[in-house]
Amino acid sequence: MQISIRQPLCYLTKWNTPEVAMDGAVSGALYENYVVSEIIKSYCHHAKTLYLYY
Repeated sequence: MQISIRQPLCYLTKWNTPEVAMDGAVSGALYENYVVSEIIKSYCHHAKTLYLYY
């Protein structure tokens, strides 16, 4: 599953390798955004209202 996430991300951000995304300075922020987007998709898939504030 990580390969399917890392490769498009590295292409869009023009990083040389997927390891840069996993080991770089922004890896925590990337993971955090991924988790939040999966939660949002889950709520939308189940047709529930998500009250998310940040």
